[in-house]
Amino acid sequence: MIDIRLITRTHYQISEPAYLTLLIRKCTSPTSSNYRETVAQRFSKLSGGTNIAASGYAVDLARSLNLLNSNLVWTELGHLLNIAASNNVLQNINELSTAEKILFFRLFLEFDGAAFIFLAQKLETQAQLPLLCESWTDIAQQLFLETYEWYLELVTDPLLRTRIRQLQEKRRLVPFKGNSGRHQSLIHINTMFRLGLIDSFKSKKSRLYKPKYLEGKELSPTSNLLSAVPNIKTLEEVVESQSLYNVVGQTLGIECNAGSINDMEFMNRVKYVYSQVSGTGVNLCSLRTLSEALQIQSLIEKTVPESHTTILSRLRTLQNKTPSQIRFHVDRYGNPAYIKIEL
Repeated sequence: MIDIRLITRTHYQISEPAYLTLLIRKCTSPTSSNYRETVAQRFSKLSGGTNIAASGYAVDLARSLNLLNSNLVWTELGHLLNIAASNNVLQNINELSTAEKILFFRLFLEFDGAAFIFLAQKLETQAQLPLLCESWTDIAQQLFLETYEWYLELVTDPLLRTRIRQLQEKRRLVPFKGNSGRHQSLIHINTMFRLGLIDSFKSKKSRLYKPKYLEGKELSPTSNLLSAVPNIKTLEEVVESQSLYNVVGQTLGIECNAGSINDMEFMNRVKYVYSQVSGTGVNLCSLRTLSEALQIQSLIEKTVPESHTTILSRLRTLQNKTPSQIRFHVDRYGNPAYIKIEL
């Protein structure tokens, strides 16, 4: 079933994607469950005094991006963030490493892609957000109503259509007001800014956002994004085909060279990722975590990311050569899902 790719549990004080790195690496565990209130209290102390209510929304954001499961334990993507942020000192919450930018872009594209498409379209049309005649409340209201309309044009499942219509009608009858517009807008637009997709500047009353034009590039990143993912239908196809990193590279203007690394270098990278995961205390390394970590590294080095299927095929070939060192574990459907390596 299609998910509505729009994050709704948001708070204007939790508008920095780097907060997620802090939450995962310092406030939660890869092996032990916890209560939302306990994690929020830890985050409040470590984030410089963010109030408890707002800190709870940081937990909700991590869950919305599938970084934490229902027990607030790291998911496969939570482990991936831990790896991507392994060299980040966490001294400046406004700065992201290259690996974090790539990963956060991938995460928000999958789970918040409707907001990215909507905001990119508005910026390409009107060149500034918000305009003098509009507020963040106006933008949030339009974002939700248009997103629901997009999905009604796409989905055919009767139950899902009924649910979307109910959400749409509720939003019409009870529109955003007061600070609710800021609550619902800033995480989306500010994340786009931190990823390098748009520019930000201060006016007398508030912070404004505008398209970004990179030196030597004809098109803005938001234009590149809309070229790669012009609508919700295409976004669903991208997620289904597991080609999110291709969109990330195209949008950020990363000119990737063809070709692949040799088996020795490939195995060295595999072992590094595996050691990062196993070092957290888990028994098995998710193949999803492994393959996506390799794809992120490829983009950093400006080479075309190998698909999950290609990476799995290379691992199988290496297993045939050294069967005692590499073992696969399957999920409940019998598909390879985890790997164990003798380092």
